[in-house]
Amino acid sequence: MSGAALFAFSADTNAVGTLTAKASFVPAASTTGVSGLRLVSGKQVKQSWVRIVEGAYDSGTVRSTLATNPRDTKTYEAVTSKFNSPFYDAVSDYGWYYF
Repeated sequence: MSGAALFAFSADTNAVGTLTAKASFVPAASTTGVSGLRLVSGKQVKQSWVRIVEGAYDSGTVRSTLATNPRDTKTYEAVTSKFNSPFYDAVSDYGWYYF
């Protein structure tokens, strides 16, 4: 199981001004051949994390549930949200932990 659709990161602001950062993965998927997304090739992800910083606000590192089986085909995701202030620039970040 491999492919970019099995790994994703997004940071979007909706119509009412809520900024959401999300990083998702499928543990059974190999990162081999997947470019971008800061993935290490040839690994399997067991946990993702996201973070939003804006002005004095810091969400801290928000982690997905930890996958314990590298053959698991369920999608896991880390998600954090906040109201996007027009007075500050928001910065989102993300990353992965591997089996």
